Amino acid sequence: MLRDGIDVTTQISENDLFNFKKEVKPILNVLADKTLEQSLLELEEETEIEDMRKWREKEQMVRIKRDEDLFNLTKKERMLKNKAEQMIKDKLTTYDNKITFFNKALCIAVSKD
Repeated sequence: MLRDGIDVTTQISENDLFNFKKEVKPILNVLADKTLEQSLLELEEETEIEDMRKWREKEQMVRIKRDEDLFNLTKKERMLKNKAEQMIKDKLTTYDNKITFFNKALCIAVSKD
C-alpha cells in the first residue's frame, strides 16, 4: 500500500475529549434509580398478589364453613321432619286402634241387647 501525502497530527484539547467519569455518572444514576423503582413496583405487586391469595383462601374457608353449616341445618331439618311425620303416623295408628276398639266394643254391646 502506497502512502500519498504527509501524516499530520490532530490537535485535541483536554476539554474536547469525553470525560468518562463525569459523563457516565448521570446515566448510572438514572439506571440505578429506574432499577430501584422497578424493584419496588415488583415488590409491591408481589405483596398485593400475596394479600389477594390470602383473602381468596379466607373467603374460600368462609364459604366452605357456610356450606357445611347449611348442610348440617338441612340434615337436622330433614331429621326433625321425619321425626314429626313418624309421630303423626304413630298417633294416627293409635287413634285408628282406639276407634277399632270402640267400634268392636259398641258392636259387642249392641249385640248383647
